[in-house]
Amino acid sequence: MSLILDVKGWFYSWICVIPKFLYLICTSLCSLLDAFQYLLRKVAGLDVYYVDGTAQNGDVALSFIKSLFESNPRFPAIKNAFWALVILAVLLLVVVTIIAIIRQEYTKGKADNNKLTIIGQSLKSLFLFLIVPVSCIFGLMLSDIILRTLDSATTGGQVGGTLFAVEGVKSNLVGEQTASGEVSYTYFDIYEYGAVTTTTTFSGVMFKTAAYEANRARLDKDYNGQTFAQRVRNGSLSNFGIFNLASSDEECAQMIDDAFANCVKLNSNNNKIILGEMESVAGSGLWSLNDQSEVVHMSKFRVALVWYYYDLWRFNYLIGFAFVIVGLKLMFSIVLGLMKRIVEMTALFIISPPLIATMPLDEGKTFGKWRESFLSKALAAYGAIIGMNIIFLILPYLNEINLFSSNLNILNLLISSLFIIVGLMTVEGFIDLMSKMVGADNVYSSGSEMSKKVGDAVAKAGRLTAAAVGVAVAGPAVAGKFAAKSFVKSTMGKNLAGKMSNMKSNMFVSNKEKSKAQSDAQKSWEYSEGDRQYDEKMKADATYQQSLDESWDKYRKHWKSKKSKEEWMKSESGKKALKKAEDDYAKNTGITRDDFIKQSQERNAYISKQSKANRLQYQTARKKNIADKTGGILKTVGINQIISLGGQYLDAVKDSVVASGKGGFNSMIMAFKGKTASEIEMTATEKRLKKDEEQRQKARFDANKKINI
Repeated sequence: MSLILDVKGWFYSWICVIPKFLYLICTSLCSLLDAFQYLLRKVAGLDVYYVDGTAQNGDVALSFIKSLFESNPRFPAIKNAFWALVILAVLLLVVVTIIAIIRQEYTKGKADNNKLTIIGQSLKSLFLFLIVPVSCIFGLMLSDIILRTLDSATTGGQVGGTLFAVEGVKSNLVGEQTASGEVSYTYFDIYEYGAVTTTTTFSGVMFKTAAYEANRARLDKDYNGQTFAQRVRNGSLSNFGIFNLASSDEECAQMIDDAFANCVKLNSNNNKIILGEMESVAGSGLWSLNDQSEVVHMSKFRVALVWYYYDLWRFNYLIGFAFVIVGLKLMFSIVLGLMKRIVEMTALFIISPPLIATMPLDEGKTFGKWRESFLSKALAAYGAIIGMNIIFLILPYLNEINLFSSNLNILNLLISSLFIIVGLMTVEGFIDLMSKMVGADNVYSSGSEMSKKVGDAVAKAGRLTAAAVGVAVAGPAVAGKFAAKSFVKSTMGKNLAGKMSNMKSNMFVSNKEKSKAQSDAQKSWEYSEGDRQYDEKMKADATYQQSLDESWDKYRKHWKSKKSKEEWMKSESGKKALKKAEDDYAKNTGITRDDFIKQSQERNAYISKQSKANRLQYQTARKKNIADKTGGILKTVGINQIISLGGQYLDAVKDSVVASGKGGFNSMIMAFKGKTASEIEMTATEKRLKKDEEQRQKARFDANKKINI
């Protein structure tokens, strides 16, 4: 009997490898989720980061901006570029003010000819040169404080949950001081590496949600007359001096959930494992515990420790993997979006002086667009951080919603899982909603777009790297074995030459096939278009309509049918009548369908040829004109030739003004009249399109004269 029990226990211990292995995969992905969250909090300015080994707090973009005003800057190149643009902006402001005064003098009426407005805009620009940097720095510092407060408010209720609310728990835990000066007992769980944080991680939220039904303290299983929770509370099973402080079995279960979710660190006074009644479960098989072994972190990654407190057969892997997949996608996109935000904010700040200098000319419109863009990016982190925190704050409590009685627990489990998955799918939309409410960029959307570009760039870089490695490895090897001539004559060289020849042949065949496919597609389009045009000509012809009407009248009188003419035309009799009408039309006009399509192809080919010839003729003449004038200048360097430069280029300038349709003098006049660059370009485009249409009409006219249809 004992042998049967031993075999049964041995088999059970090894069959339990299945849920443990599934959990290991899930929790490994959770460690990646923690790593991305760790990175996200740093790029969002919620956690400390380092520059040259010195700890920094706040927005990373703020660190770049503040360095522009330091005596010993950490980024001297950025500082030099910024101050060079400031000097340029002051000079630009003088020029722009003069241009604005001249434009107003010649475009405004005498009643509006007031220069004080322009002078006021210039003085305002000078004032903004001073106030914009100060406003940006203090605004970002205030934004950091607000973001930290909102982050704490939207996660503070869930940090530690029930665990930290019980008196006496923290005395048995190890806390660490955060960058903000407070002591925290919550850690990231990155493959058992615990970096201190101030919030419960998203992987911790996932664990609490997916492991809710698996917690042994919630199960009613009997362990020699007591439940698991009762044995933990009385000390016959491990409680580490904290779980025994629970006032009820459910509170004990919640404290166990919170301990693993926050990856708490135990002190050395009460960190020994007591197997007790769990020896047959947790002390055998793969991923097992030893009695009196020490525990440092209550890490989700320690499968054996989790198996001690949780029945992983009941772990909700559907929620676990869905949470991880959605979470990783969100984190990756948001991290890329926040990285893009840092670069863009720094670049926007650097180019602000020249944009401010344009105020006298455009009445501050350009600067207004800059201000809106900078503010939207400064607030971009709000939507992402608050949106995720709020939804993830709600998710663990969806497990407590039971729509059915306890007799239908399987339905309750399915509905809870559905609730949680719907909540996960809501995160993306809620981030977008929060971003719109605060008037900020959606970093998730921008990060998603950036992830595609990054993926393409990485793929191309990988291919180039692989090619370079191949050349680097193969090149020296070949050079060491063969001289150049002997290599060409060798078998390897001949094989390589053969492969190159095959490659060239394949490329030729591919291009030929591609050309044939394009030709077939063109012919297909031409036939289709020719059919349509031929049908329109037939329908407009009296002979065709008369033949069709006669067939319709005969059918209706003979069969006494109630069909409409359209229905009849779809029948076999109608199709024959249509074919007869088409034959009558061909006999009457002398043009069959195939002849018409062939003539259409010839006409289209003639027009295309003429258009291509015109373009080539124009391009050749233009290149020759430029080459002649440029060559004349390159031949001479003397002062006389420099003086006569305008004379040499006079004809070319005149031709270019006429050809472009928007000559330099016309553009200048339109600019002084207040026209924008886009309006000037649109006018030129309209003229060019009109001229092109005239050329096409002429080509069609010539084609119709040559080919009579």
